[in-house]
Order: sequence, then structure tokens, then C-alpha cells
Amino acid sequence: MGGLCSTSRQHTAHAPASRSNRQTVTASNLGKEEVSMRITPHVQATPELLVSTHQSPEGSKSKVELACYALVSEFVANQDQRHALADLRGDEAQVMADFLNEILEHKGSIVTAERRLVLHTLSGITRAALVFPASHKLSDVHLEEDPFLEENFSDRYKGRWSGQVVDVKVSHVLEASCETNLASDPSNDPKQFLRVCAKDAILRAHMSHPNILPLHGVHVPDNNQEIWSVSPWIEFGSLPEYLRKSPEVPRVPLIMGIISGLLYLHDNDIIHGDLRGQNVLVSKGGRAILTNFDVSHVHMRLNTMSRTAVASEFFMAPELLLGTESGPTRASDIWAFACTYYEVKFVDLRLVTNTSRLEGDDRGFESVNNSKKDDLVPKPEPKMKTDKDEQAWREMKKCWRLHHSQRPAAKQLFDFLSRVYPGNNSTEATDLIARPHHTVEINYPHILSILERMSSAQGPTSGEI
Repeated sequence: MGGLCSTSRQHTAHAPASRSNRQTVTASNLGKEEVSMRITPHVQATPELLVSTHQSPEGSKSKVELACYALVSEFVANQDQRHALADLRGDEAQVMADFLNEILEHKGSIVTAERRLVLHTLSGITRAALVFPASHKLSDVHLEEDPFLEENFSDRYKGRWSGQVVDVKVSHVLEASCETNLASDPSNDPKQFLRVCAKDAILRAHMSHPNILPLHGVHVPDNNQEIWSVSPWIEFGSLPEYLRKSPEVPRVPLIMGIISGLLYLHDNDIIHGDLRGQNVLVSKGGRAILTNFDVSHVHMRLNTMSRTAVASEFFMAPELLLGTESGPTRASDIWAFACTYYEVKFVDLRLVTNTSRLEGDDRGFESVNNSKKDDLVPKPEPKMKTDKDEQAWREMKKCWRLHHSQRPAAKQLFDFLSRVYPGNNSTEATDLIARPHHTVEINYPHILSILERMSSAQGPTSGEI
């Protein structure tokens, strides 16, 4: 896919003007020399965060294209305008998704901080409008007859696409007949879970890390009631399954892979939201691979108490069980990581957290609130064999602090565990996937007309990012 341009040179990008005094950028007042991806927000307009400007050969870009780049730069830097983009629907949402995706596909076109803004803007459009960039859409995806894993709102199939075996997650529209509040609460959106999965797909499509499951693309059947997320087939399956079949495998490389993947997510302003062994896959080379982001709070909100959802509660931080937080956070991910560490090292899920949390009225919420932090997770004394394990255990206890502000950050954990367990990262080659890129023609005049109309509009917006 074509990127921002084929050759580049750097120059200083200026912070966008405020809404009150910003001049509308149009094809008529933007010259060829004014190629500027001004994505950096006002408060971050420091030299190290300024965007590298990429200028194409003379005459290869029109004024309309340049105007689109400059205007969208201002939009993604402004929260209200990002929200406005998420309000786009239909054809307008589709062309904007294709345009933002083109920016992201051009490696190195923008610096990391600004890339995150574009990525989260694109994921917000995809989630709200349920549209995908055209280059992400796949055809000729074939499923085996029966799923190998069934959950509340999705099924996992072994399938085939482009001559290779793939893992296909088929996510469904919620039905009022399932055990949820859908029928009684009009605020519940039957497509809510699809929206979460759409956002997950966009985020994974633009991630590149050995411990994050990559994405080939998505297939949306004609009925628009499902999303098929197509990923590489990971031969050894989920982490619990792998440990049951291979109990003697070294555990520390798996732990290091999990914290490495979690650190990558947090560095990119992404919360996993459902970290546990079942959402960690293991490659043929023994590498831990994180998948299935951001779905636990959907189960909680819709009051679904399937076997899978109950199992997830063992990994939920107290603030999620008690409802004092509106959704997963970095701190709740850290709690879940420590529980996953326990699961990997000691396997016995009955001990991952104190079972009294799930007893009594209201699923044991009161017992969580009154618990002493030292009692939440019992220490597996017989299995503490080395001083390194003792050191790691003391650090994990910090992750189980009841007050989320007192838990360590992912970077702190990664650095600590790297010192305690040096040389334990997987050395497996990470050539799982090179996602196919398809050239998509961008309708720049249409993009410009949308952005100019929105730029001139007044008043607050209500979109969801």
C-alpha cells in the first residue's frame, strides 16, 4: 500500500492552532511546500515529539492530498475532533478509515506518540461505525465444521485462508435470549461485543511484537451479524493446555513473554482487560503470545456468568469486582498478570486467589472489600524452591495490593523480572506473519470535503473513542 510519500526530509512541525483562531486548510490555500503532518498536541509540542515531514517527489502529490494530511493532523490532536470522527457513519466512515489506515501503513511516516493518536482514532471509528479499512478485509476464509472453543459471544475455529491453516475467531451479535440484561435495559447495544472485537482487530493489525498475536485480517459475512478475525494458527494452543500436556517445560520464559507483551500494550496506551492463561497462546518454539484484548468488562456489564466468565473472576482486581472502576485499567492488568504468573508457576487455579471472594452475597464482593491484602493469595510454600522465586513472589505481592495506585507498573515488573531471571526470553524466530497489503485508492476530494465540513462545525460532539 502506498504511504504518505515515497521520499522524505525532516523539518519542524508546528503545533496546531486553537479552534477559535485556526484557519481552515483548503486545497486553495495550501501550497506544495507546506507538507506538514502537524499531529503533535499543543502540550506535547517539544522537539523530541515533533513529526518527521515526508515530502514526495515534485508534483506527485496534489494540493488536495496535502490539505487532507494537514487537516487530519489537527483532528487527531484534538479530543473533541477525534470524537467527531467517531460519529461518522456509512461511506464517510469507510473512506476515513481507509485514509487513516494508509497513514499507519506507511512505516516511519510519523513518530510513535503521534502514531498512537492516529491508531486510536482509527480504532474509535471502527468500533463506532463497524467499518474496517478495505485492505484489512479478507475473502475465501473457510471454517472447519465445528468450533474447537465455544464462549459466550464468540466461537473459535480452525480454518483455511490463502493456502494456510488459520485461527478464526467468530464473534456474534448478542441475543436477548442469552443470560444478559439486554431485554430489560435499552441502553445495552446488541452489537456491543462486535464493537469491542472490531477495536481489538484494528489494534492487532497495527501491532508488531513477538508476544502479541498478529492479525491476517477480518471477514465480515453479508448478514453483518458476525466478525471473523483471522490470525495465524498457533500449534500449541492456550497456555493452560500447553502446561497440562508439557508439565516439565521451563516456566520463566513464558512469564517473561507475558510481561513483555503487556509492557508493549501499555506503552501503546492499550489495556488488555482480560489477561489470564486462557488468553495466552504458546507457539511451537515456546513463546507466550497475548490475545483476546478488552472483553472482560463486556462480560461484567452484561452480567454473563458462564463458566468462562466465572473463571475470569479469579483474575479480576478487587476494584473491578466491586465496581469502583468503570472498566479495566493498567493497574487491573497488573493484578491479572500476577495471577497469571501464579497460574504459570504453580498451575493450581484453586489457589490463584482466595476462594472466599466468590462466596456469600453479591459474589463475595463484601469479602473482597474487607480482606487483608496478605490473605488474598496464599503462598505455595512447597513450590518455592529458589531464592529467585522468593524474590519474584515478594514482587508479585505488590501486584495484589488492594489499592490500585500502589501496584507496580509493567515497566517496573519487566525490569525486575529481567534482573531476577536473566537470559530467559524466548529466542524463537518471530516470522509468524507478514500481513498482506492491498493497494486501496483513497478518495482525497471526499476526505477533504468531510474534514472541512467538520472543521467548520460548531458545538460539542458525542462520539466514542
